[in-house]
Amino acid sequence: MRDFTTVQEKILDRALYLIGMRGNYDVPIRDITKAAGVNVNAINYYFGNKDNMLHEVNEFFIRNYLSAYSILDTEEPPDRKLALWANEVMEYTLQYPGIQILQRHALQSSGSNKMKDFLLCDAEQYEQKVLLVLQDVFHVKGESAQLVRCMLYSAVIHPVSLGTNFSFDTGQMANREFRLNYIQFVIDTLKKGTIIHEV
Repeated sequence: MRDFTTVQEKILDRALYLIGMRGNYDVPIRDITKAAGVNVNAINYYFGNKDNMLHEVNEFFIRNYLSAYSILDTEEPPDRKLALWANEVMEYTLQYPGIQILQRHALQSSGSNKMKDFLLCDAEQYEQKVLLVLQDVFHVKGESAQLVRCMLYSAVIHPVSLGTNFSFDTGQMANREFRLNYIQFVIDTLKKGTIIHEV
């Protein structure tokens, strides 16, 4: 999990967590400051007011999103690049459960906001990078690449999202080595194009 060194980062981290958990921005300041271990005055001191803080939460989300996708620009082999990217997505979802709810809320909201604008416009170029790596790894194009992306996202997001109910300990997903092994298993299985059934 990411470590935050400044008070501002700790506040934004806890605000994003609570907003994602509740699925909306109506989180009381007192809840945020309590979770961050600071007093209420810290919001005014660091951000001026709650609206400014919420604007910074959106910026914080976008920076974290871009950080995960920056792995796709590295010189790593395509398989490794895809695994490292998937690990970042899983880690981010572990750290901010409910973030998909928040993204959906931003997309469905009326008017314009920073997160919605980013998800509708800028995020698409990063999703194209994922598709290009998928094409390299799985040798698929077009609709087949879209289907593989859907399967990969499902395998990456579901085990670490809210409400998951598996017979194995999903807490293991907090362990980076376990996650990477799991991701490699998913990639290898998708490459084979078969579903492995346990007898």
